[in-house]
Amino acid sequence: MRTILLTHGLAALLAFNSCTAQAPTTAGIKNVSTLTLRVDGDCPMCEKTIEAAAFRKGEAHADWDVDAKTAVITIDSTRTTVDAVLRRIAEAGYDNERYLAPDKAYAGLPGCCQYERGMKHEPVKGDVHHDHANAHHAEAQPSVFDKEGYRGTPQRDEPVEQQPMDPVREKSALEALFAHYFELKDALVAGNGDAAKQVAATMGEVLHRMDPTKLTAAQQATWEQLITEAMPLLHPLSETTDLATQRKLFAQLTAPILQLAETTGEGTIYLAHCPMYEGGADWLTRDKAIKNPFYGSMMLTCGSVTRTITK
Repeated sequence: MRTILLTHGLAALLAFNSCTAQAPTTAGIKNVSTLTLRVDGDCPMCEKTIEAAAFRKGEAHADWDVDAKTAVITIDSTRTTVDAVLRRIAEAGYDNERYLAPDKAYAGLPGCCQYERGMKHEPVKGDVHHDHANAHHAEAQPSVFDKEGYRGTPQRDEPVEQQPMDPVREKSALEALFAHYFELKDALVAGNGDAAKQVAATMGEVLHRMDPTKLTAAQQATWEQLITEAMPLLHPLSETTDLATQRKLFAQLTAPILQLAETTGEGTIYLAHCPMYEGGADWLTRDKAIKNPFYGSMMLTCGSVTRTITK
């Protein structure tokens, strides 16, 4: 009897340990995608900093191994990308497989955390596991160094995610979101799948970095809907250059962007309608002249303005 109790106790303990080991990785994260990548560092303090930089509640989690110098990164693949997590880690001062940390960030680390820097690689190429942004960085943009030594895609004039946004900067983020939507529309009008892919990735980053607490109550409600409806469209849109796929996703993207336009003071925006595409599809435009993003040069002027939105 004692042997049976000990056996059951050991089994329960193993099951408990297994559950507690796995819980931090996926707790609260849906649509789980996991990837193990090299991240340099030197001590347990580095572990705390790396994991804190990676963490976003319900979106991203990292488990860094101080001995192996690797991070197991777990994300909700409909809300963020492994690439975005690695960029945050680099901005915190830690070189990894995709990005080298800015020299200023590395120099700001405590002495015990200033690991030996040996990475001289280009960003990882090819379709690695479930990472949506990998193909974007490998195919669409060359690796560069900026003035601080950051290796990766060219820097954009967007606020660092960890920094709080004031209302003026948040207004700029809203303006940037609409600007990227119109850039995406223009890329589809031109039949440029590569450009559309890049703009969709940038648009997703801007949307993800918005601080909803700086928005009005009506805008916050729309932002919540954008996160729910737009992010699952932007991620697949940013990983393909196939125009047919991009146009189908863009048609679905217009509805949540329209709702945001109705709650913001973004100037005059026109809602245009194409009766031919997929039984009827809409898009937003700053220009009243019709330039159809669903057919491009094939039927450039197919459609009409059905509504004017002015706030």
